[in-house]
Amino acid sequence: MKKMIALCFVQFCIFFLHSQTYDNYSIKAEYLQGIIMKHNKHLENLVKGPSQGVSLSVEAQTAGEKPWHQYLNFPRIGASFTYIALSNPESLGNIFALYPYMQIPIIRTDFFSINMRPGAGLSYITKYYGNAPHLEGTLNGANGEANAANAAIGSALNVFLAFGGNLEVPITQGFSLTADYAWNHVSNGSVVQPNSGINMMNAYVGLKYSPNYK
Repeated sequence: MKKMIALCFVQFCIFFLHSQTYDNYSIKAEYLQGIIMKHNKHLENLVKGPSQGVSLSVEAQTAGEKPWHQYLNFPRIGASFTYIALSNPESLGNIFALYPYMQIPIIRTDFFSINMRPGAGLSYITKYYGNAPHLEGTLNGANGEANAANAAIGSALNVFLAFGGNLEVPITQGFSLTADYAWNHVSNGSVVQPNSGINMMNAYVGLKYSPNYK
């Protein structure tokens, strides 16, 4: 499944770069760390530390070919492959997400830009209720501990949602420092239960490179 997601990402990027203005594409790598929100008893017992991971993205600048490009102040369109470790590999596992996003300018100057960044796609999680330790037929842990089963995620394949802000600061020709703060959500929409979902507030920091910067 992880190999399939990676292959889909590569194919998506190839299609993406051919469908956008090739001269204005960028590659971005970021490290992320954040808080896994303990919004129920199960997650209070399962969350052992922060969320941590990396994100690799490719994006392109819109050039005004469509009316919505101008309406949204010429946003950048991107695709991201993100890995997130959930602090408890035995019960919560790790997330592999692939999703397109839009980076909408709010403030743009020669020295920095501030952007809104919504996105949505698919994710694969290595641990869910069916393959994490639990007492069969209950929401208790394998040894009978109350509310210790992974009731947050009911299936391996899920939706991945992202919404937050982005700051970019050019540092030299073709290179920019980037910082994001985003809400990330993983869930199957209760198609397979139990499924209360996982919510995170993650901070990202990284470097963006534009090969054809002018």
